[in-house]
Amino acid sequence: MKRFTTLLLLAFGAILGLSACSSEPETDALTGTVWSIPNLTTTSGGTTTTIDVSISFIRKGQASIEVGYGKFTQKIQDGSSQTKKRELSATMSTSYVYRNGVVHLNRPTYTSDVARSIKGTEIETIINRLEADAAVDIQAGTMTFNPTDNAKRFTAHLKSKK
Repeated sequence: MKRFTTLLLLAFGAILGLSACSSEPETDALTGTVWSIPNLTTTSGGTTTTIDVSISFIRKGQASIEVGYGKFTQKIQDGSSQTKKRELSATMSTSYVYRNGVVHLNRPTYTSDVARSIKGTEIETIINRLEADAAVDIQAGTMTFNPTDNAKRFTAHLKSKK
């Protein structure tokens, strides 16, 4: 019985030791950063649609995308400063892979409410453009999507870093 208990403890210790060695860090260079893309546009059938995008990197592999669309409204804060904001917004989550200065955002997932308001619209078309590789330069504060394709290239700018 002592031998069995000893072997069991050794096996348990080995499993704990291996799992501690193989765990990846829960953060990366993008964790805690927020990037913005004002006035991201698409033109279809003579109509131009413009949205404002904010990408927040929550933790390694997980990000949140907030999209503002519709007309601009003015919102007054603190009685003196004014901030322009779109009248409608939608928030969605996505996963990403960041490696060697390049991030790849995956297609975001929508709640049913968001899907009802943007599914099949030009807004969804623009959001799908985020599913791409982007070259990240944190020092310069830029995230350039589709860096090798001049026709599809657009840039996000670092808004904040925690």
